[in-house]
Amino acid sequence: MNYKSVYSYGLQADNRTLTRYLIYSDESSTSYSIDNQLQADFETGPFQHTVLAGLDYWHFSSDVEVGYGSAPDLDIFNSDRG
Repeated sequence: MNYKSVYSYGLQADNRTLTRYLIYSDESSTSYSIDNQLQADFETGPFQHTVLAGLDYWHFSSDVEVGYGSAPDLDIFNSDRG
């Protein structure tokens, strides 16, 4: 997945110039999950028994690249978004 965004940081002292920054990320991930259960019910004489056994396995791998930077300031009253 590739993500790119420009976000505002706040107005400067002139109350018209918006400070902006950028962020990007390039991410990939892989996940596996297994959850198995086994139940056995039995009796021995007057007693009833339940035996539970299970296996739970999970594997996760991730590769992430993230970057930050500055973006051009923006005059909110006369914006040039080029």
